[in-house]
Amino acid sequence: MSDAVAIRVVAGVFEGDNPGELLAYRRTPGTRHGGLWEFPGGKVEEGESDREALVRELDEELGVKVEIGKRLWAGQSVTVPPLRIIFYEVALAEGEVELRDHDAVKSVPAEPKALPWAPIDGAFVRWLERKRAIDGMMR
Repeated sequence: MSDAVAIRVVAGVFEGDNPGELLAYRRTPGTRHGGLWEFPGGKVEEGESDREALVRELDEELGVKVEIGKRLWAGQSVTVPPLRIIFYEVALAEGEVELRDHDAVKSVPAEPKALPWAPIDGAFVRWLERKRAIDGMMR
């Protein structure tokens, strides 16, 4: 593994249309991870907090204002340079979604086999599936 410093990235997770579902967004073909499904977001710029970056990125990618909820999960890619990505709950506060970096959106169950996920987004979905299974057993 490289000694490169990880690039900090944030992603927003919207609730889906039905209980237990999430909104997944498909990357436009011809882009990095084109055709794979993800949770929208992007790089945290110097001087920005995670939350500020996520508000900016979702405005740029989807044309909406959002409210940022709790931090859900963080993971790191094995790419060079590595990406350190933090997933947050988000809720639509204002506007209507415009797909600018994506060509589709759908409400899906939070399970790994639901869609072909971008690698780190798939890791998040696998974590969420395990967490929900454990939480269900604890009730």
